[in-house]
Amino acid sequence: MNGPLVKTVALLLCALMTAVPGSAQDTPDTSAPALSRVTWRLAAGKGSLWMRDVARSRLGQGVDASPVSWEARGVAFTAERDRSSARRLHRFQVSFEQAGDAVFRTPLATSARPAGDGGVRLALSTEHGRYPFVDLGVSGLDVGFGLQASAEFTSVTQHHDPAIEARESETNLTTGVAVTARFRRWWLLQIEASWVNGGALVRTTTRHSAAVEETARAWGVGWLTDLTMRVDARVSTSVTILASYFESGRGRFVSHGASASGRRRWMVGVSYGR
Repeated sequence: MNGPLVKTVALLLCALMTAVPGSAQDTPDTSAPALSRVTWRLAAGKGSLWMRDVARSRLGQGVDASPVSWEARGVAFTAERDRSSARRLHRFQVSFEQAGDAVFRTPLATSARPAGDGGVRLALSTEHGRYPFVDLGVSGLDVGFGLQASAEFTSVTQHHDPAIEARESETNLTTGVAVTARFRRWWLLQIEASWVNGGALVRTTTRHSAAVEETARAWGVGWLTDLTMRVDARVSTSVTILASYFESGRGRFVSHGASASGRRRWMVGVSYGR
């Protein structure tokens, strides 16, 4: 009785051992995929721009922004080439924004501006860095540091009664320190957030139709703080759908004057990695 039983148990064990590898191969891989060598991202969405005059307090309490802001809304487009890896951060981005539907906004009321009020912005930026902390605390959480540099051109046009047009063009060369965190634990989703803080060299050209000197140029300096958040939803091994949010705050000191400005962007798009 024991001989046939032993043979039967041995045969079952052999069958189980040969079946386990095969079933493991059939199980779908739900872990995070390896990062692509090159990823292209294209996105479009809505953006907004605001500007405020700034005055320095005589009591030395720093910079106080005016409660009145000029605001405009419009469209935004970005194209990005990303060559980041598990340890390296390397990306280049081109962005374009056009804003209209401008208003003056105060704490008490909002008034529409003439149809010709608006602004355009074109920017090129590059970011290089490293991810020294991989799988920080939990699997898939990476934290990196880097440097971001950009060149930006912005032009804003405003109209005032009775028939005055003021147009200010601004070129910024900026550099800042970037802190990036990404979470890529799952195959389906990846989350990334980036914070940048730095300074800027500013060149402005102001054209005022009612001024004695119609065109004035000046140099200045400024600071910036940017926040970017992005969620990628994977469709296939090479294609993802993305949604992103961008917010920027700027300060500027040019020719004995100071101002503050900011932008927001909500975008959706697609990325392709190979």
